[in-house]
Order: sequence, then structure tokens, then C-alpha cells
Amino acid sequence: MARRSHCARAGRITRSISRSALSMMDELLQEARDPHMRARMYGALEHARQARAEQMSRPLPPTAFQALRDERTALEAALYILEKLKEH
Repeated sequence: MARRSHCARAGRITRSISRSALSMMDELLQEARDPHMRARMYGALEHARQARAEQMSRPLPPTAFQALRDERTALEAALYILEKLKEH
């Protein structure tokens, strides 16, 4: 029974995260329609990506390095999405 409730809870959390991610994507799409806002967002994301890359070049514990790598990957994905939005 505990396993079933754990799975149900995990499902609720996943759905909540999915709704939150969709909400954030909708917000991003609305803001990205404005070329000036898109350029500002791109600049801020690129700056953050470069900062993570610089931090990763220093000696770090594995967990800190992985966290920075995850952040950098998310930033690169956001930059890619903005580039694709610009094309369309």
C-alpha cells in the first residue's frame, strides 16, 4: 500500500512540474514575441551560460560540478529555443 501511495504522489508531483513547465514555456513564448525582449533574454542567458562555463573551469567537488553542468545545459536549451523562435 505504501508503494502505491508513493507512486501516486510521484505522479502528482510530475503532473505539477509538467504544468509549471508548460506555464513557464507559455510565458517565455509570450515574451519572446517582442524582438527587443528576445534580444535581452538571449543576452542574459548567454551571459549566465558563460559564467557557468567559467565556474566549471575551476576545481570543484563532483556535486558542484554536476549542478553547474545541469544549469549550463538548461541555459543552452533555452538559448536554442530562443534561436528557433527567432527563425519562425
